[in-house]
Amino acid sequence: MFCEVSGHKGIDIGEMLEKCLSDWGLKDVFSVTLDNVSANKVAIDYLTTNIVSMKRAEERAKYLHVRCAAHVLALVVKDVIRVYNKSIARIRSVVKYIKGSPSRLAKLRHCENLVGIESKISLILDVKTRWNNTFLMLEAALVFERAFTRLERYDKEYQKLFYFPTKDNEKYFDIDVNVFFDATVAFSASTKVTTHTFLWQLVIIYEQLVEFRDNVDEDPFIATMAAKMYKKYNKYWGDYAKMNSITFFAMLLDPREKEKGLEFALDCLYGKKSPKVELVMRSVLLDFKILFEEYKDVYSVHEEESSTSMQGQAKSVVSKPGEGPSRMKELMSRSKRFKSNPDDDVGKTELDRYLIDKFEEGEGEDGDDDEFDLLGWWNTNSNKYKILGHMAKDILAIHVSSVASESAFSTGKRVLSPYDDVEVEEELLGPIKNNATTSATME
Repeated sequence: MFCEVSGHKGIDIGEMLEKCLSDWGLKDVFSVTLDNVSANKVAIDYLTTNIVSMKRAEERAKYLHVRCAAHVLALVVKDVIRVYNKSIARIRSVVKYIKGSPSRLAKLRHCENLVGIESKISLILDVKTRWNNTFLMLEAALVFERAFTRLERYDKEYQKLFYFPTKDNEKYFDIDVNVFFDATVAFSASTKVTTHTFLWQLVIIYEQLVEFRDNVDEDPFIATMAAKMYKKYNKYWGDYAKMNSITFFAMLLDPREKEKGLEFALDCLYGKKSPKVELVMRSVLLDFKILFEEYKDVYSVHEEESSTSMQGQAKSVVSKPGEGPSRMKELMSRSKRFKSNPDDDVGKTELDRYLIDKFEEGEGEDGDDDEFDLLGWWNTNSNKYKILGHMAKDILAIHVSSVASESAFSTGKRVLSPYDDVEVEEELLGPIKNNATTSATME
């Protein structure tokens, strides 16, 4: 179920969010992922007040607003797109012209064969408002560069419309944005956990921008562009201490990373031995422990009931002579555990035990494993870490981007023009035509 918001003010959005949660029977919510618009902040403030009053979850309410990472990255990259806007508009016009007629597309295919292009890639017409879609259009157009040049001989109208003399001071689109495109894809994933990898993607983006920015001697133009992008990056992400701590918590909840992984990521972002690393680490761990205590209060009733039940069973066993382990055997067992791990359980909370337990190793090279089932690991270990299991269930379910849900309601690339690609006709009507021909032959 989805609802239409009558107004664009923050209060209108907040009231509709509250109504949706009520209609869907959701009595509690941990986070809402929204883009970076001021009205959304007002909506979140409205929702936060109501959640605190309903659930008394003051600590969780601090992390309610998760800003869409893909939208922030788009704001960083669009500065580059604007600089090359004229060149991109030309390529867009060429692609639109060729895809607008089956005969023009056939001529392009003929030119592909003449120049020896053997690629299964098709031309893509972008949606102007989506920079990553524009990237795909440019990437595909680059494959057909030689075919476009040859097409001038076979299509006079094309030659007349798309002759662009190159000026000496004109710049080609030669900045590599693959890193940013890959990050957008990673942020926008909808079928797997994205929260725990957000910081790694941020490190890759940061290091790529710094590399471009510092490469002044080799390419001063790209260095200037990267400096602008870096400034925009710092505006939204540069103060890591003010970021929503959910992304830090998610890395702590990755058994392959925990504190050391988070510290390494912050080292990459701040620089090694930066005093800010220690300050952020201390703040994040404190907030994580406070949130853990809040979860412990919520779920302590269930844990106490379970503990009471187990204690009752233990007492009944010990009270009967000759049955079950004796107190001495039990004590020796505890002694053995202590000697193998002196810090085991003594004055330690569940959170402490989790953080000092050994790291989970991936199966890939250098311990990395893209196929590591993080949710499966927590499902298996939720009995060992009961409270943290509940936290992982909430935090790892958060999406760092709203792109996937927005795409469900977007009409971009779904409206066909009267002269759209002949490939669409072949794909949709080809099987029908073949079946009709077969039926006629059989008759």
